[in-house]
Amino acid sequence: MFAFFSSAAIADTTDYYGDKTLRYEDRVYVKNIQSVQLSPDPAVMAPAIIRLGSAGTEDQLILSFDDLDGDVKTYAYTLIHCSAKWEPSNILVSEYLDGFADNPVQDYRLSRNPIQRYTHYTLAFPNQQVKLLRSGNYLLKVYAGNNSDDVVITRRFLVYEEKVDLQVRVHAATIVADRNFKQEVDFTIRYSTGEITNPFAEITPVILQNGRWDNAVSGLKPQFLKDQELIYDYEDVNVFRGGNEFRWFDTRSLRLQTERVGE
Repeated sequence: MFAFFSSAAIADTTDYYGDKTLRYEDRVYVKNIQSVQLSPDPAVMAPAIIRLGSAGTEDQLILSFDDLDGDVKTYAYTLIHCSAKWEPSNILVSEYLDGFADNPVQDYRLSRNPIQRYTHYTLAFPNQQVKLLRSGNYLLKVYAGNNSDDVVITRRFLVYEEKVDLQVRVHAATIVADRNFKQEVDFTIRYSTGEITNPFAEITPVILQNGRWDNAVSGLKPQFLKDQELIYDYEDVNVFRGGNEFRWFDTRSLRLQTERVGE
């Protein structure tokens, strides 16, 4: 699946968790927080993307995480509107949020008789306390107590509006040497002048592979422009290595060298 992390090895976990500098990326800042998920459907771990303006529960994001200390703590959260480069935008909070800017995480459940005690926290938003007024890139920030600088979790999510028509083509790489292990993503954006006046400035495409941000492709410029269409048909920069956790091989015989089995 393609939509709209292999992180570097961390040699010293103390240094990693000791840095509380706010980062506009998916990150956990304290070592007692584990199993963080943000998705509209945690059962299938769908990407953190929702549609603007719907009142249905299907357009909510569900955050869940475990606190391995096993006690009850006070956590709160806020939503930050970001630019296309994942930097704080210059939009006032009142222009993109309806409700309170900071709200508590109220739903939690204590573990029962596990080897490792934990407290499971859950948050669904937008909700009665806060609603989103604008589409765009957002950062969810969860912090401890009443100290907004004591950050424990940050997660990226996207809010979209259907203002353009997107046609996507995913196929084997055009470059012959890459065809057996890479996939190419070409796409065309169709727009109307009533919605978009300067497409080169207003449209910033980003390609994600299975919701990953570590290998996201951005900064692409349209190769062709015709009849209110932006055509992106590259051969090299818009390719991804295919992912497959299963490797097929024939084990029907242990005496013979069967297919895909070496000596």
